[in-house]
Amino acid sequence: KNPDSLPQCVRSYFEARWSHDKNYEIACMGGLPHGWSYDMLENVENRVMLLELPTSQLFGWQWGDVNTIVFSVRADQLQRNRYRDVRCDITN
Repeated sequence: KNPDSLPQCVRSYFEARWSHDKNYEIACMGGLPHGWSYDMLENVENRVMLLELPTSQLFGWQWGDVNTIVFSVRADQLQRNRYRDVRCDITN
């Protein structure tokens, strides 16, 4: 929360790491997942990706073996604002 509270000897290390991580730990909505997702690729004609969350060292969460988690729903259900069929898949 407060980088100034870190000792100077480690602050430069963490600031460089945070600067690097922020470029690769970006959530996505819509489109296709960055990783291989069985559910999306096998059903690309009738499913829509709602959200993709990458493993994040900044936030401290990890999905599977350092992959992303993908939430998808059938396109016809999304058009009707129904989210009962949301599926979760971890990419590899």
